[in-house]
Amino acid sequence: MALKQDTIEFVSRLSMQEIGARLQTVCKKLRAQVSHLEVQEAMFGGTTERPGIAILVFRKSVLGSNPWGVEVYVYEQGAQRRVELVALGTSAGGLLAAGAYMWADKQAAYRDLDGAILIMGASKSARKKIEKALK
Repeated sequence: MALKQDTIEFVSRLSMQEIGARLQTVCKKLRAQVSHLEVQEAMFGGTTERPGIAILVFRKSVLGSNPWGVEVYVYEQGAQRRVELVALGTSAGGLLAAGAYMWADKQAAYRDLDGAILIMGASKSARKKIEKALK
């Protein structure tokens, strides 16, 4: 299925360890699952900058709640960290498509979604909570 993406970026003065701890806390509060993303150079335009943290945070539909997904990338940049949060939503065209769910280089993480439909509004709401925890 094809996914729509909506990305925000911001800078955090938290250490990578503090960001990791806060991600664990917010994921528990959101009752979310986490899968590690395998990133490849091609995903970043051939640049050598690689994220120190690259995860998919998601929640499948539970008792009427909307399913959502957010990719989280954190980059070391000296005294600060650059955080990129990508809200995901299944596009209308994706609902009609059959076959592979996502990009081959992220396929293992997205297998955990079991082909779930992701609601962009719910993803943006979860992203806002993750953003607040990491600022």
